[in-house]
Amino acid sequence: MEKKFICMGNSYKNGGRCLAGIEIEQHGSAISVVRNYDGSPKWIRPVRSNGDHGLPEHLVGSFSVFDIIQVDVINHSPVGSHSENVQFRSIERVGRMELTEDSLTSLCDTSHPVIFFNRGKAVPEDIFDNGDYSLMFIKPENPIIQVQVNDYGYEKYRILFSHRGIQYDFPLTDPDYIKLLQNRIRPCGSRNTGELYFTLSLGVSFNDWHFKLVAGVIDLAA
Repeated sequence: MEKKFICMGNSYKNGGRCLAGIEIEQHGSAISVVRNYDGSPKWIRPVRSNGDHGLPEHLVGSFSVFDIIQVDVINHSPVGSHSENVQFRSIERVGRMELTEDSLTSLCDTSHPVIFFNRGKAVPEDIFDNGDYSLMFIKPENPIIQVQVNDYGYEKYRILFSHRGIQYDFPLTDPDYIKLLQNRIRPCGSRNTGELYFTLSLGVSFNDWHFKLVAGVIDLAA
């Protein structure tokens, strides 16, 4: 079954990529967002037979946020909170969405009061196993980008922000935005509310925890 989605994140994952997006229906030039029963956008995450492995770089590495992707779905293969997982036969880019504030607002999640079941940086296995979603798109408040340099000179990035009155602190795994930060095309530090939009993802198990990630960044000031 062929489905289309707006690419909202194409982050690093286990030596490959984790691609995910919001499902759409397209009739000519008209595009409508597919939604769940609670009104939240419906997500698609293409995976291989073992969903813990990243997709090959050569297959999806060139896809960018807001590209329109067409995927030939073989079956739906949820694993705990990763309810969005689908196995697929083929995948290709077929267009691109216009990036506007209105289009971004229409994709934001307004259904969940907290990000992935609690206020922390991760959720334990039991919560993950009984969850039903692992992807969100939000407009963060007062985001602050921090760079951390280890003893070998390797840079890692985290983003602090507020959402619905709660403070969060997640690692950044968006490779394209990391490159912009590394080249200092975009500054680290405090950013204004409304400049950045985030795709958030709940990662695979690590030491019996599933960590929350900023998997995609849209920067309207870029």
